[in-house]
Amino acid sequence: MLQPGEVQNLTVNVRNNGSSIVSYDVVVDGGTATDAWNLTAAPSTIPSVIPTQNGSATIVIRLATTATPSDSGHVDIVVRVNGSTTSTSVRLVLTAAPTYG
Repeated sequence: MLQPGEVQNLTVNVRNNGSSIVSYDVVVDGGTATDAWNLTAAPSTIPSVIPTQNGSATIVIRLATTATPSDSGHVDIVVRVNGSTTSTSVRLVLTAAPTYG
């Protein structure tokens, strides 16, 4: 749950369980989130992850100062093997906290 105007970081860790070096694309799928939310993956590509090793990206989550609880929703964070259709995803529930006064 974020207060209007807040920024939070979420780390996405990816493990290469394959047998070759691969890169991963990290995509934020809009889901039901309103324009009050701004989510950015940095980097958007995790480069050259060696087998049995991990790579990571940070999802920067920003909530507009004008947000209200009705702006709550969800997005999907999709991690895809670069140049492939192989992917996995996780749903991130976004909740805008009420403000008083």
